[in-house]
Amino acid sequence: MINGKLKILHCITDEKFIDRCVIERFEYFNSKIENWYAIVRKNRTKPIIKYNYIKRENFVIQLTNSQFLDFLKRTGINVVILHSLCTLSCFLIYKIPPDIKVVWFAWGYDLYTTLAYRPFIEIPNLYGRITSEVIKGDSNAVKGFLQKSKRIIFDYWIKKSVSRVDYFSGIIPEEYDRMKLLPFFHAAKVVFNYEVLPSEDDNVSNCAIAKNRNILIGNSADMTNNHLDIFEILKKLNLGNRKIFVPLSYSGTEKYRELVKKKGREYWGENFIPIENFVPYKEYSQMLLSCSIRIFGHERQQAMGNIDIAWKQGCKIFLSETSMAYNYYRKLGIKFFTIQHDLTQQCLDALYPENAARNIRKQLYEKSNPYRALKDLEALINDLSV
Repeated sequence: MINGKLKILHCITDEKFIDRCVIERFEYFNSKIENWYAIVRKNRTKPIIKYNYIKRENFVIQLTNSQFLDFLKRTGINVVILHSLCTLSCFLIYKIPPDIKVVWFAWGYDLYTTLAYRPFIEIPNLYGRITSEVIKGDSNAVKGFLQKSKRIIFDYWIKKSVSRVDYFSGIIPEEYDRMKLLPFFHAAKVVFNYEVLPSEDDNVSNCAIAKNRNILIGNSADMTNNHLDIFEILKKLNLGNRKIFVPLSYSGTEKYRELVKKKGREYWGENFIPIENFVPYKEYSQMLLSCSIRIFGHERQQAMGNIDIAWKQGCKIFLSETSMAYNYYRKLGIKFFTIQHDLTQQCLDALYPENAARNIRKQLYEKSNPYRALKDLEALINDLSV
């Protein structure tokens, strides 16, 4: 270390929360650590000229795979943090020198999709009945990026890279417990949450409350949202003039997105509003505030940030009772509504008692808030400095 500072290289991607949840948070501790933020790309690809989401471009460097190991040596990096396993080639991770600590902050898709021959964490009931039928008729929706024979070979290098990881943080505790069952996983558990720095707005009493009774379904165009299974329930109910918002701006196949839009318009006409393009945060927040009902049909850990926003805004939240998210909140003492039993006309129309929303907000804010997340990050930096 130079000047007693821990030197950290963050491997990142061009995502909308990198500025506030990664760069701003780690720079908050710049008296203790020296940070680099790098997008590491294949040797044959062109440099990224313009970022779609990252605004703090002056903090970000670009490296090729062939430059990576030399950069570690030349700069004296002490720690490499992978903001998802996909931010660095598996053919490089295991080559990181043993005196450099490797930290993996899992995002979700790097645990539940087929990076290796099988997902690291397998969810048997990932898709609902109707979504499963769609998948059977669209082989491209689940086809991997490698043929089977090549994937088996690739699987070896993925496992070798995972075995090189020293520290791991999932979004929810269960993910570490499930990863520990893998014979090639040896990382110690750490805690990291992608929260923004604390501000006055982080006081739970200052949070804006969603008032209108519109409905938000899911968080992306990924089939794991099980949109069509939720539509099947809602189409039998009288939604009146409620608007149904469905984010479809990323993930998923074009064929699936078109099917979701077709069915949504068939059931609700102009009241069905697909969100197909990236919406600035303030505009998106205003749209969310018009939706006091939020439905998330995922079975795996997904959309946790969206669920956090929903409870902070006092929404009526519906989750699958068999999902990892429902199980996580249940263990915290929070019982949200379930898609299986509570998505009914009576429950949808009933007013959500303000005191019930307030109690959930209070309980969850005590367990998960930016101030606590900041302390967790400081503790992690101290551990990495030893």
